[in-house]
Parts: sequence; structure tokens; C-alpha cells
Amino acid sequence: MAYPALAVLMLISAPSDVPDEDLATVKRTVGQWNLSMGRASNVAVLPTSWSEHAVAEFGERPQAVLNDQLVDDADMALALFADRLGTPTGEADSGTLEEIDRLVEAGKPVCVLLNRAPRSLAGTAATQEKERLERAIEALYQRAIVLPYLNQAELVGHLNNMLSRAAGKVEGSADARAVPQASSESVGVWPHIVRETYQETDNRGNLKTRSRYFLELRNETGRPVLDVTHEIPGGESLRLGGEDSAIARMAPGQVARFGITLMMGSNTQGLTCTVTWRFPDGEPQHSSASLVF
Repeated sequence: MAYPALAVLMLISAPSDVPDEDLATVKRTVGQWNLSMGRASNVAVLPTSWSEHAVAEFGERPQAVLNDQLVDDADMALALFADRLGTPTGEADSGTLEEIDRLVEAGKPVCVLLNRAPRSLAGTAATQEKERLERAIEALYQRAIVLPYLNQAELVGHLNNMLSRAAGKVEGSADARAVPQASSESVGVWPHIVRETYQETDNRGNLKTRSRYFLELRNETGRPVLDVTHEIPGGESLRLGGEDSAIARMAPGQVARFGITLMMGSNTQGLTCTVTWRFPDGEPQHSSASLVF
């Protein structure tokens, strides 16, 4: 079933010696996170990397081309290292370091993961490259989250924590940039009456068409909202399922439905429903609408 989601571009940056197994684990974990946590928070993380998404282009420094095509558009980044720092770019000691610097300077979340699985280094050149990497990592501790992992399970754990934390930050900043302010008359959590018909057989065997009613609350703010409650003054003759339960959180576009039982002699004329809600960073607000049965 389709659902609205904020697309978050996550750059995957890594020197060529990072194991293919690690990169595959990253992509699989991102996909699983999108299906579980991403759907619940209405965020979809889209991984990008130079190996899969860069386009051949001439006339500029290679890393500058990647910066223009991928890095500058990324909302967050994951950098992985094993034993190599990478090839100098002319502007930084490696392509991955230049990408980290660029995103950190832009105020975007960056997580650096280090493969610390035991392995031997083949020769003096490999040892020197590892020492070069360690010096760079020491400097990175001041500017980015740097975490080690020994196996795939630890890698998955770091990834899930990083995705939830970073995507939440990106979601909040995107809301502030792109979503209409709450003062707009169309923005709110709006109540509606929904009528559904169904058929049943009476005790004489005759087919009858019946109606049932629901109160729906629709989050039309374009943002997550919290502490959603509703009240129908004068609606004592209406019995709503779950009417005493506040909704802790509603995602953008989410609909909450409450069954309505009409008591004998119920008067549904002139009823108004008031919904109280708030943005995560705001004060309680109210949306009121007439109920039409």
C-alpha cells in the first residue's frame, strides 16, 4: 500500500578495500529499515554511491564531478573504512575524506564506521597505508561520529541506530523548510464523518441495506503531530469506539478511524468536532469542523 514519505539521500562512501560483504549488509539493512522504521516515521532512505550512480563527465577534477553529481545533493553520509584511506584528490587526502569534509561543513549528519575485524597486512606499503588511515581517523573524531565494528551483527546495529537518529534530524529540518505554517487555514488534523453501507438479511430472509458511520481524523499538516484528541460538544447520544484514547503520534497523511454507534433518538444535526494536536516543537492547536452524517 502506498504511503507518503520524505526521501532522504544517503551517500555511501568507501575506499576500494572495504569488503563487498559490508557494502551488501549496508544496502540490505537500509532496505529493511525502510520497511519497518521508515514506514512508521514516513521517511525513506535512498542510498547513493559513485559506483552505481555517477555519470561519466569530462573537463573537471574527478572528485569535483562526484561532488556535483552526488555529494552536494546528499542529506546524510555513511563512510566505511577498513585498511586504506584512499587516493588523494588534490583537495583532500582521499575522496572519502573530501566527501566527509564537504558534508560536515554543510551541517549534514555523517557517520564513520571502521571495520576492525582481525586480519593481517601484506607488506610495508599496506602497513604504511594503515598508519595513514589511523592518523586521519584520529582527526575525524572531532568532526563526525566514528564507531568500530568487528562483525556483520555489529555493523547492522550501528546502521539501525544511525538511520533512526540521522533520518529524524533530516525529517525535522525538511519540515521546517518545506511545510506550510500552521496558520494556514488548510493545515490541521481535520475530522470527517464517513458513511459505509452494507447488506444483511433480516429475520424474514429479506436483504436489507444498512449504514454504519465512522469519525475519521486526517493529519493534513504535512508533518508528524503529537497528542491528538477530539471532542464533540453535545454529542452525548453518539457512542465512539476508543473515544477516550489520545493518539500519541500521527504521521503526515495518516488517518485515524473511530466507529460511531447512534443511540436511539440520536440527533446528529449541528454537531461540531474539535481536534486538539501539536507539532513536536510547538504548542497545542485546534481544528474544528461541522460533522455531516
